Amino acid sequence: MSVALGIVATAVAAVFALSMFRRYRIRGGKHHAAWGISMIMFAVASAALTAGLAFGWNSEIFKVYYLFGAILNVPYLGLGNVYLLWGDRAGYVGQLILGAFLVASVVTILTAPVTNPPSGSEIPSGKEVYASESHPALPAGCEEVRPPDCLPFVKRDPVAVLPRVFAVFGNIFGTLMVVGSTVTSAIRFLRRRKTDPFAGRLALGNILIAAGVMIVASGGTSARLGTTSVLPMTLAAGVSVIYSGFRVASRKLADDAESGDGESIEPQGESEAPGDPQ
Repeated sequence: MSVALGIVATAVAAVFALSMFRRYRIRGGKHHAAWGISMIMFAVASAALTAGLAFGWNSEIFKVYYLFGAILNVPYLGLGNVYLLWGDRAGYVGQLILGAFLVASVVTILTAPVTNPPSGSEIPSGKEVYASESHPALPAGCEEVRPPDCLPFVKRDPVAVLPRVFAVFGNIFGTLMVVGSTVTSAIRFLRRRKTDPFAGRLALGNILIAAGVMIVASGGTSARLGTTSVLPMTLAAGVSVIYSGFRVASRKLADDAESGDGESIEPQGESEAPGDPQ
């Protein structure tokens, strides 16, 4: 079941990414490109998760999963909202900051010691893999004494926790940006629904996007607390709800003029709203 959910998450994210890049090619808009990059990262992370579940985990698979799933994908989703909410100048600044964050994250993942290498098919957590200390096999007789007496045999490496620090920072920024902007947009559209025929649909789309991001974030929070079994479900459900939100917000209405691509409406009115997919 978990492998199937991982496959679903990978497929939905890949379709979502292709949709965003198609819109970027047809209409431009750097927010489309940022969202597409985020969904590519989501698909790669979900594929790594699926591989670990199906064939067993190792350090390389976990690093791919953790880099693209736990650290980078949500910040790039947030970057898309920065472009859409505050324009290209703010987006460019955000892109520079996020680019530096990306480089630092990659270097950290490549160099941080894996204190407890993952194995087996159960999903490991960053807390386990990137722990500040590891417990190698103890000498004979050490099991009989209290842990404080065995402290010399515990390996400590504070640098090992850096990937977890990057994950917390990236997810806080990305989640706050996406949820904050989409909820603000939903409220704005709800206030306009009596005068704007598209406002109700756009409000619902924003609410779904915020809900999907929160579902994904809840899985990450559970993993950081040591409960990783929910990750396949939250990833598959979260990305599906996010994609549904974009589809609902951009669906072509029956009385809308032809938009050129047959699947979304052209922006009307306040196109700077962070949840209006344009």
